[in-house]
Amino acid sequence: MNELDFRPKTKGVPARLIRVGQVVMESYEHPCKVVEINDNPVSKYRIISARYVWQRDSEPPWRLGTFHPEALLERAI
Repeated sequence: MNELDFRPKTKGVPARLIRVGQVVMESYEHPCKVVEINDNPVSKYRIISARYVWQRDSEPPWRLGTFHPEALLERAI
């Protein structure tokens, strides 16, 4: 099994630039992989769903949050 990096180097990125497949930090030592993004055409907010990097693909994703397009998320680099 590959060793997981729970504290990857990160960079603050606006939510509008986050894409499916990228790793973002939910909180300290909790990296998660973005699996779905839904943009609300009325409010312009993004609903991002993810799985922790240690979860299996068969496990259901959970809602990371609803973000303003300019809200900064810590993305792994």
